[in-house]
Amino acid sequence: FDIGGRLVNISASLGVAVHPADAADADVLMRHAQMAMHQAKEEARGHFRLFDAEQDRRTHERRNLIKRVGNALEQGELQLFYQPQVDMVSGRVTGFEALLRWIDPLRGVVPPLEFLPAVEDSELIVDIGEWVMRQALDQAVVWRKQGLDTRISVNIAGRHLQLPDFVERVQRALEAVPEALPANLGIEILESSAMRDFVHVRRVIEACAGIGVPFSLDDFGTGYSSLAYLSQLPATTVKIDQMFVRNLFERREDQ
Repeated sequence: FDIGGRLVNISASLGVAVHPADAADADVLMRHAQMAMHQAKEEARGHFRLFDAEQDRRTHERRNLIKRVGNALEQGELQLFYQPQVDMVSGRVTGFEALLRWIDPLRGVVPPLEFLPAVEDSELIVDIGEWVMRQALDQAVVWRKQGLDTRISVNIAGRHLQLPDFVERVQRALEAVPEALPANLGIEILESSAMRDFVHVRRVIEACAGIGVPFSLDDFGTGYSSLAYLSQLPATTVKIDQMFVRNLFERREDQ
């Protein structure tokens, strides 16, 4: 459009539903077209998408699963298990990693890969992450009173990490457990999370280090990062993916 001598470009996102394959009823057909349009907007504006019944089914399943996990958090069905981190030379336990599990009253223990991927891009992952931090700090206080002063590392999702007030959220978690020390908490992030907004993540790591909370970089080497990036991230620990060491004694390249 030429508006007052200024060229203004617009784009359209289109959703397409086909009669009668996608629906015989006009209202249902229109609803399916709207679903396809929303998918087009989510993926890339200015494109069109055909209604996909299978995709619609998966979307409904994901929404239902997110709702169930949210209920699980409210009803106390989420639990942390603690995996020791051991110095293989001395045999000394140097810390713990908190592992999230869903204890479903009907199914029992639900593996994290069955529910975490569905919630990682939702607001719920932030609520879960902050609950995990508080639970880990509570456990650290219990162990210190029993004679074990240690650090518990928790996994933080990329969506949570990218929040502009993430450091303040870590501080609030510490304040919620007054007897906990910053050194009792460690934060683990995936390499892919660090690469989303490198400058922001570096600032977050530096700010958290300033209050005594260290960072670990997990799955290093599986994405697009390089040693140049690694040298600029002030993480205290790098967890190398097992693919690099699985065949350490069989393949000279791995060595």
